[in-house]
Amino acid sequence: MTKEINLLPQKNRQNGNKNKGLIWFKWISLGSLVLVVVLSMAVFLINYFSPVTVLEKQEASLVTQFASLNNKTAKYLYLKDRLRKIKTIFDSRKSLAKEGNYILTAVPNGVSLGSLSISKNSIDVSATADSLTMLDTFMANLVKLADKKVFSKVTLVDLGVDPVSGHYSLSLKLVLL
Repeated sequence: MTKEINLLPQKNRQNGNKNKGLIWFKWISLGSLVLVVVLSMAVFLINYFSPVTVLEKQEASLVTQFASLNNKTAKYLYLKDRLRKIKTIFDSRKSLAKEGNYILTAVPNGVSLGSLSISKNSIDVSATADSLTMLDTFMANLVKLADKKVFSKVTLVDLGVDPVSGHYSLSLKLVLL
């Protein structure tokens, strides 16, 4: 004999299994609904009490305040950048004021400088005078400066005379140290 007696017909047994599935489905759907409600409330409260909206309002007001200053700031920064680059050029550039003063002090009375051309490593000088002795004095003064280590070399490039006016002309190349 069997120890278990099934008093329910086979049809009711299947309905019982279906009822259990529906009960589980009801609990799962109710739990999901509660979870969605709780999460929605949490998001609402976080958004309501968060300082993000306040910060966005402050940002908008600061942007409008700085909009007028933006153009001035851009001009200021551009000018500052240009001045910094000019300073680096001036710092890397060799000062030729001293050499120019030496040349001017070497010019005796009666000699006039026609041109003074400065390149990276040399200075080209042209001078005119009424006599060759004045040009000789000028050249001697420049050679003395080369001996004092102001210039490394003095080279005579051209020596000429204008027969109409009687003026003598001289072109020199002074090599810088």
